Amino acid sequence: MKNYQDSGSSSSTRCAHPSDCHFFNSSLEKRIMEYASLGAVPHCCFAELLAEQVVAGLAPEADGAAGFYASIEVFNQLNPDAEGHCHGSFAWLAELFARDRVLRLHGPCGLSVDISAPETAKMLIQAEKFLEHENQCHSEEINIADGEQMLFSTPEPELPAGFIEYLETVFAPLTEVAAVYVFSASRTGDSHEMLTIGIEPAGVISREEADRLSFLIVEGVERFLEEHDQLDFLLIEDEELAEIARSVSPVINLNRKK
Repeated sequence: MKNYQDSGSSSSTRCAHPSDCHFFNSSLEKRIMEYASLGAVPHCCFAELLAEQVVAGLAPEADGAAGFYASIEVFNQLNPDAEGHCHGSFAWLAELFARDRVLRLHGPCGLSVDISAPETAKMLIQAEKFLEHENQCHSEEINIADGEQMLFSTPEPELPAGFIEYLETVFAPLTEVAAVYVFSASRTGDSHEMLTIGIEPAGVISREEADRLSFLIVEGVERFLEEHDQLDFLLIEDEELAEIARSVSPVINLNRKK
């Protein structure tokens, strides 16, 4: 399990636009207000909390607690000198940052509520099951029948710049990824096109690692895709397929030295 001292723990989740971030989760704010009025987060509320989108800092708080925030405004107020922050589901970021720590939720108007280290350990058992379920939902194997063709094309409408920049930020530090492509894919005779992110691995990659990469993608890019209601993930291990994807994809620069 990664922790704050592992420099890789934040690189794949950090916000690509920290100076112009507008993150705000009204649902989480309401939950934190309810928890604060109760003085704790009841066990029965763990499940609802795990699915919430949150902001987290790249470093622990002064007393060692792992801080999570309902809005970027609150995060900036309490961390004026922070070098960056992360976005993601509470379950995912708790898995990254909260093990063996007090976990602190920050809401509006100075409201905060703590989850003790022993209670956090109980919650993370549920978080692991939640993430396993999410991983199963986010990726699937594509079986193409003999004689059937997959058609790749440049995405329409043009993808937002923030989408491309997010992918560059996420995958630049991951040396196991050789290249990233984005394209629309459909089967012959199918009018429906699926926006697809293709990952070309640098070497042999396990299914578990592929699932982790797909989860990194889906957790971060959904907020950029108002024009695309579905997103797929494809592991590209065939050079011919990689050449086709490269020919239709916008450039995703991982800034790798040749």
